[in-house]
Amino acid sequence: MLADERKTYGVCPRHAGRPAIAACPRCGRYMCALCVSGGAEVSGQLVCRECVEALSAKNGLRREVSWENRGGMSYARAFFATWRDVIFAPRAFFAGLAPDGGLFKPLIFAAICLAIGLVGSLWGIGEAASAIVGPSGAALVAAMALVLAPATYILSFVVTVGFLHLLARGLGGRAAVRGTTRAAAYAQAATVAEIIPAVGGILAFVLRLSLYGWGVSAVHGFSLKKAIAFYVIVLVTAAGFIYFGVRLLTPFLPPGV
Repeated sequence: MLADERKTYGVCPRHAGRPAIAACPRCGRYMCALCVSGGAEVSGQLVCRECVEALSAKNGLRREVSWENRGGMSYARAFFATWRDVIFAPRAFFAGLAPDGGLFKPLIFAAICLAIGLVGSLWGIGEAASAIVGPSGAALVAAMALVLAPATYILSFVVTVGFLHLLARGLGGRAAVRGTTRAAAYAQAATVAEIIPAVGGILAFVLRLSLYGWGVSAVHGFSLKKAIAFYVIVLVTAAGFIYFGVRLLTPFLPPGV
């Protein structure tokens, strides 16, 4: 149900000063244009974001992913809408993600996120290379990283999906590997954070782990207790890989780095 432009709803309670253009039929909360864009149409009615999240968590409600069902939206708008939902409303997004959907579009979404984040990654690699091998070798290192990035990403993604799926099934998850792959693909929205100077890589890494926790737990239908256990295991495993990776690289680094 679209907003009735002829009706007056007063002022939005969440965004002071913005006129409300609709009212949530479930909770009665007035919504401005920003609230409407963050909600969704459920059974023909315009529902606010809070109710979408509540319905998704309670009833396993399936929401259409903008990237997979663009309607009249452009590719750019559909990509941004999906990225926004994954980052800012992960509970609602992954709770409504159909585990048995297609793989092509989610993987393309992940590839676009990687391409955006790669810009920040190359800058960080160049800075690190300058400190280790000097400015003369930094360009060569960055070029090699650019060439190797696609294959490295594909390999790491396949290994990650395999690990997440085996772990989820071990905890009693019921989704097929397709569902795990779809959740992991949309979790790559975190990669975009790598374009942020200095802290982008760390932020993307932490955010990606969180999205893995949200996404895989949701598609496998985990209870809160199992979801926490899943996330803790993923976090500990990632920390272990980082620790041993640093230990392996330490002998090859110049003194003082």
